[in-house]
Amino acid sequence: EGNDKTNVTVTSGELIVEYTNTQAINVTGIAPNCTLLNISHPMSSRKSELEIKLMADAIIKACELGASILSCSWGFDKSECINDALLNAIEYGRNGLGTVVVFSAGNSNQNYIEEFKTMHKDFLIVGASNSNAERAIWTTKDGKIGGSCYGNALDVLAPGMYVPTTDSANVYSYATGTSMACPHGSGVAALGLS
Repeated sequence: EGNDKTNVTVTSGELIVEYTNTQAINVTGIAPNCTLLNISHPMSSRKSELEIKLMADAIIKACELGASILSCSWGFDKSECINDALLNAIEYGRNGLGTVVVFSAGNSNQNYIEEFKTMHKDFLIVGASNSNAERAIWTTKDGKIGGSCYGNALDVLAPGMYVPTTDSANVYSYATGTSMACPHGSGVAALGLS
């Protein structure tokens, strides 16, 4: 899914962006009147103890700053520190009403959702769909088959193939994966709360 700057730009662009690009194609995000609080972390696959602590601190900081929704299109190995921060958000965020936590299902094309994403019944798990409203399956740049994870823990499918959005080059582009579906789920949650 690229580096953290690229992933944040692409997923947040889909969520709230409202602009006209140089090709005169209008793009309006799912919840354009909502405020985006951009807190990110490095997207390395193996996280050091410091990176894990920074991720947990980012979750806590977002809640302290009043985040209503955490849009999480990332994964990690099981971590008590992050688990505690997420469970705290669910219970105490939004001044005791609970922060909505939305996770992407993952792109490994398996009947499996990572355990940490299913540890709380109130987490919203979003898989990717194609233009026919079917589970998305794609071919990666290196020729491998990728696809949205699926299974009993999955709550909803949302558009996740060739989704129009912004990118880090400040232009209109398309992206694929459950990182593109997750902001749709977050946007719908934002509309529901607003």
